[in-house]
Amino acid sequence: MRKILITAAAAAMLAASLAQAQPQPAPQPAPVTPAPAQPAPGDAPADPGAALVKDRCTMCHDTDIIAASPRPAAAWGDLVASMVRRGAQLNDDEKAQVVAYLAKTYSTPAGT
Repeated sequence: MRKILITAAAAAMLAASLAQAQPQPAPQPAPVTPAPAQPAPGDAPADPGAALVKDRCTMCHDTDIIAASPRPAAAWGDLVASMVRRGAQLNDDEKAQVVAYLAKTYSTPAGT
């Protein structure tokens, strides 16, 4: 009986030893969700009106002058028409895009 107990104990110790020796799978990192694509510096702005302002308006003046001169949304159309009379190269569709962008971005709050 003593041999059986010793053999059983040895077998249990060997089994425990083997269980610890088995390589454990490495924890898997959480899947990485890619960040949404951001335009690289220098890429054209996403808003076509912004791209036109950057391309056409800044040939004569910086956007700082636009930002420093907010006006009611309805006034941007007259100002853009004035710039076209002075030589800004915009067709009718482009003028509409520029006016919409300027009104959205640089207008004074309604009622002021």
